[in-house]
Amino acid sequence: MRWKTFTLYSECSVKVIDYKTELSINLEKWIENSWVAKKTLYPKLFNGRVFTATLILPHQITGYWTEYRYVSAQMENKEFNKSLCLKPLAVTGLIFCDDGFILGKRNKNSVYLPSYWQCAPAGSVEARHKEKTVNLHEQLFVEAREELGLKKDFFSNSRILIATQHPETDIIDIGIMLKTHLNFQQIYNYWQKKGNSEYDELICISDLTLLPKPIIPSTRYLIKASYKDNNRI
Repeated sequence: MRWKTFTLYSECSVKVIDYKTELSINLEKWIENSWVAKKTLYPKLFNGRVFTATLILPHQITGYWTEYRYVSAQMENKEFNKSLCLKPLAVTGLIFCDDGFILGKRNKNSVYLPSYWQCAPAGSVEARHKEKTVNLHEQLFVEAREELGLKKDFFSNSRILIATQHPETDIIDIGIMLKTHLNFQQIYNYWQKKGNSEYDELICISDLTLLPKPIIPSTRYLIKASYKDNNRI
């Protein structure tokens, strides 16, 4: 299936609108039962507030906050797409260091695309502290700290480049390129000491012919976009 990609302006912002998901009693019951069953398999799952897009333009993304259990239900059963119409937003960062750029191999027990390679860090756009607004760069910095143990101060020249839509789940990856003064060994050491279990492996790529497989297509598109960017860091 085709992965849709949209070019974004580097200053692309997010507009939050008020919207409440309203579904039939039967569908709500199915979603709740599905969520309980999934929690049994993945006890660490949390029904937090995640952002879903309604309109994507180069300069602005519009959408609203919803519960993660709705996103989970849509991923579980594609037939609910017509009722839920969710396009959950995620951020994914392509980190350049002096040695190349960083990729992570998703945990083999991940709910979605286990053992696939992707840009690291990456994660859903969440309201961790009941935020009402969305800052894509800050969302990525939080993921970098949680997944890799890297502080915001380690990065510079953060640039939004593209949005890529997953055909099966309708997840929208916002691809962001950034640079760090750390070398790969330092990044690896931080990941080992302070990162979480999101990735089973972490590597640095300096030769595009050596990209590992399987790799998430949105990662390929972000890598390509970063090398085309006239103001590449």
